[in-house]
Amino acid sequence: MNRAALPLVLIVGLVPTAALAQQSAAVSAPTLTVDGSGGATGGSPSGFFSATGTVPVGDSFGFQADGQLGQAGDRGQGGGAAHLFYRDPDAVMVGATAMWARIGGWNAFRYGAEAEAYLGDVTLSPSAGLQRGDANKGTAPSGYAGLDISLYATPNLKFTLGGSGFASTRDGVIAAEWQPAPATPLTLFAEAGGGNAGAGFALAGLRFTFGAPGSSLQQRDRHGDPVNALSAMTTQTGNALAGAASAVAQQKACSDITRLANQVATALPTGCVASSGFNPNITQTVLGNLPSHTTN
Repeated sequence: MNRAALPLVLIVGLVPTAALAQQSAAVSAPTLTVDGSGGATGGSPSGFFSATGTVPVGDSFGFQADGQLGQAGDRGQGGGAAHLFYRDPDAVMVGATAMWARIGGWNAFRYGAEAEAYLGDVTLSPSAGLQRGDANKGTAPSGYAGLDISLYATPNLKFTLGGSGFASTRDGVIAAEWQPAPATPLTLFAEAGGGNAGAGFALAGLRFTFGAPGSSLQQRDRHGDPVNALSAMTTQTGNALAGAASAVAQQKACSDITRLANQVATALPTGCVASSGFNPNITQTVLGNLPSHTTN
């Protein structure tokens, strides 16, 4: 063989090997996915902006950081999350997650695990872990869990059915995502759902991925970034967390009022009560007007 041609032969031989290694890597290349959505959450106009950045950690692992800002009615919210995961793009993804979200004036923290099983054109995505924060009375943790089932009708059209919950809250969601141009990683998505914590939600938006030219929607999901861990906060779970935290805050306020009323009734000297015209029975009126479950 001509020695001058040897380098060219080696390069040509290495190209398929490099391409195969990239296809089997946990993250094929660093990517940044951004999306914006709008609609109604809990019966109020809502809008959200999210960003997800994913990088490879060797060939078998990846790291992802999530961020989100939004407004649901008069309630502002946002947060951040991190994922560290192992993935075989032909079989499975398993990882650990940590998340903080601020919804209105309340905080929620989640620490857990996520997984994805790739079964042909179907992806199963379970998640579970511990949750703490204002919705859990500040200290007592509760469990949370969820399961999404996604079907790729084509490599660029996905339908998802999911359910999740924490403590006694349950909710469900249906979603669709479509990439109109196979070579352009721009997708349109819509989702809607509800649960046992009040009014439901309906959102639609656009999503674009930088760093994945020529990738289909299915390739983006299995070779790029896992689902943004904060996405649940834009939906019924966010409503439930805010509602639970609000109830805890109301209960604390009512308990404080109850304690103060009892202190007033017992602390005033008898002579002071008589001379001032103060009626101790007013404390019973206050207590009687409080919700019964908050006076315990």
